[in-house]
Amino acid sequence: KDATKDAKKDAKGAVAAAVADAATTAALSLLEGANEVESGVPWERAAEEGVQWQVSHVKSASVVAWHHKGDYCASVAPEGESRAVLLHQVSKRKSGSPFSKSKGRVEALAFHPTKPHFFVATQRHVRVYDLAKQELLKKLNPSVKWISSLQVHPGGDHLLIGSYDKKGVWFV
Repeated sequence: KDATKDAKKDAKGAVAAAVADAATTAALSLLEGANEVESGVPWERAAEEGVQWQVSHVKSASVVAWHHKGDYCASVAPEGESRAVLLHQVSKRKSGSPFSKSKGRVEALAFHPTKPHFFVATQRHVRVYDLAKQELLKKLNPSVKWISSLQVHPGGDHLLIGSYDKKGVWFV
């Protein structure tokens, strides 16, 4: 009886993960239509040995994060204003900005490991976006002066936030 319950639970988890992957892929496929001229983000072959490609940002990039599927990554250039956050599709060498305007200085970001969610931390808040629906899910207020980092647990249930004012915050 327990084995049957476990099998059903595993099957439901596998289906949920597949749906989340499909939704994330669909949302990130917005980059499909982007090209270098539209996005303003050139991809160049690197001259250095071991470096495949270089992506030039408007301002200095300080944070990068991989999507769990491996074909997408995101980067933050905190002083880039409306272009502070860029999503990149590695296989097609395309980049684009998911936001038309900035909601504060972006400090960190992360992808949810199993759901099509994207975490964006500004100095004081963390916004959680649904990539599939392309909408804001929730705004977290960690009550710190300046967020420095964030990390999503591999299971996706927990979010850790670090701050420059010597605090760590744990959201469940």
